[in-house]
Amino acid sequence: MNIFLINDGVQGHLNQSTALCEQLCKELSQKYELISIHDDLPSLNSEDKNYFIGAGNKVHKKLLEIKKRYSDAFVIAILRPSFFMSKFDLILAPNHDFIFKKVPKNCITYEGALCKTSLKETDNDIHLIALGGANKNVLFSKEILLKNIEYLSLIFQKKHLYIANSRRTSMEIWNAIKSQYENVQNINLLDINSTNTNEFNKIMRNASKRFITPDSFNLIFESLSTSGKTYILQTAINKKMRSFFLLNKHKVVVDKLIEEKKAGFVYADISLGIKNMLHKLIEPVMGHEPFAEVEKVAYQIKRFF
Repeated sequence: MNIFLINDGVQGHLNQSTALCEQLCKELSQKYELISIHDDLPSLNSEDKNYFIGAGNKVHKKLLEIKKRYSDAFVIAILRPSFFMSKFDLILAPNHDFIFKKVPKNCITYEGALCKTSLKETDNDIHLIALGGANKNVLFSKEILLKNIEYLSLIFQKKHLYIANSRRTSMEIWNAIKSQYENVQNINLLDINSTNTNEFNKIMRNASKRFITPDSFNLIFESLSTSGKTYILQTAINKKMRSFFLLNKHKVVVDKLIEEKKAGFVYADISLGIKNMLHKLIEPVMGHEPFAEVEKVAYQIKRFF
């Protein structure tokens, strides 16, 4: 048996693919080989069963090319493909990819994202604010976001607070954060351009409270798969002056996490007017167990190997 993970260079895709392959190989007592989407395929032994796994549209296209070339190859797409879904041997996709669509017969669904589960004890003195950026589904208001961050910085003055940006965070917002917090003793700024992935992951696993903007689906579910508490950090208020800030599947998924108290919520209440803005922090339920979606999926698909 040979298991190949195809990497397109997108960190979010690689994280989910790696989490699955590591858990699956642990269950099967096997090893997997990581290959770039740009590399030639290794020589395949026709007597072996060959499995190819990967996430993202470019990888999905590569998987179908492999399937066409090697008819006996077993190809597994992580995340919902946007084309020819019936041609994949197996699709592993989050529930929210099918909110308005029928789940195909060759698909196994999971909640949120495939992430490594961490039961490691967290540090009560470390908190993390992780910022994404605006997209077509999530609005970002510089004023609202900065006010919510200021609120957190004030109530956690005695904690070691990390604020991290991402490639999607606008320079306008990040420059405003640097101007306000760069010299604050208990606050560390983690710039994506100077912080490696391992360093960030270590801080996230150690943080007892993690505040994440709602655009960052993968990071939200990575946090929910780790000990400690996860909070959704409000980024905007819509024109109707309501507290929620999301559209489409982002709204459905994040509202559900908040409603079920799997995640807490930090938001600005402007019912008394923008000048009398009040900030509120809603706690998640106590004793919530970290998500273990990757373990569940690996157990379900073992029968195909």
